[in-house]
Amino acid sequence: MKKNSKTASKVILVIFTLILIILFALIFSLLTSQKSADQEAEEAKQAAETNSTEISILAVGDNLIHGPIYRQAKNRATDGGYDFSYAYEAIVPYLADFDFKLINQETPLGGEELGLSSYPMFNSPTQLGDYLSSIGFNLVTHANNHVLDAGVQGITNTINYWKTQPNVTMGGIYESPTAADQLQIVEKDGVKIAFLTYTYDTNGLKLPADSSAVINYIDSEKILSDVAKAEEMADITLVMLHWGNEYEPQANDQQKQLSQLLADADVDIIIGSHPHVIQDVATLPQTDGGKCVCFYSLGNFISAQDRPATMLGAMAGIKLNYNADKDEINFTKVEFIPIVNQYNTGFSNIHIVPLADYTDEMASQHEVAGLSRGYFENLVKSTVNEKYINIR
Repeated sequence: MKKNSKTASKVILVIFTLILIILFALIFSLLTSQKSADQEAEEAKQAAETNSTEISILAVGDNLIHGPIYRQAKNRATDGGYDFSYAYEAIVPYLADFDFKLINQETPLGGEELGLSSYPMFNSPTQLGDYLSSIGFNLVTHANNHVLDAGVQGITNTINYWKTQPNVTMGGIYESPTAADQLQIVEKDGVKIAFLTYTYDTNGLKLPADSSAVINYIDSEKILSDVAKAEEMADITLVMLHWGNEYEPQANDQQKQLSQLLADADVDIIIGSHPHVIQDVATLPQTDGGKCVCFYSLGNFISAQDRPATMLGAMAGIKLNYNADKDEINFTKVEFIPIVNQYNTGFSNIHIVPLADYTDEMASQHEVAGLSRGYFENLVKSTVNEKYINIR
């Protein structure tokens, strides 16, 4: 009986040992499988991050160079040229945070040879372009209603000037139809951005019939054709439009219809200029489920206009991630950064001040009466969706 008992005990021990081995094997298999799944998820995340490129764009509105601005630059220069640094120096630190810096150069850069001029027919010194390029502006549009103010020669001089600035891509005006057919494409880390720009009119002025120059006018068929080409050639499509009604704080029906038409065509970013006052920001649905960010108007960047609302402008800050594998854009930051156009009695000391740094003392010294920091804060909050406003 004892022998049989010992044998039974050994059998039970063997069976128990086998069960433990099987259990350990199953647990190990499960742990290994889970570890492998976690590793795969992490590797997939890393791969997605590897194929995602961060792009940042800062856009500003109308750089409207009235006489007091270029005369001030002339007086401040010590070398006989023009020193525009005082007018813009307060916003220079903002530019450093962005890859692409876009500006609507509202006035032609025809240069001194054509005679400098102010409202209503503008012409500005080429040294202004030198300064804008030096502080980092690398996307420039001349598709606006003042581009023909200095005539065909003004357009020719402007085009030839920007050819001397290899770090700047200029759009909206071209020396020939062949040049106009070549879309402006800029690039960061292999990601291509198409830069398209158009104006509603040129104040009734037209190019002579024998001119080979081209101005991009707003025409839905033309824009959609360009957008279709851009979608084939680039990863991101940015359109700047000179549109809307002057001094109107709300986008009109034409702006809203055209912006949605472009969003439906998969345009990713729309920047508006011309009203000389700020307008709202909108996120528009694209047909593929994506989003198009539209700044209807950024107002004036700098000017010597004298209506209270024209003293408030903005910089549009856009940061996004582009995933090459998914051909997908994720906007990580969209911000409306208010700025104030400050000048004292007699249009002196003209310069830009971020609203974050603006004070009632500055307002009390302004040529335009009745201004205050509170006035500008209320104006921006009553015009723009608060989720985009960044007074920093």
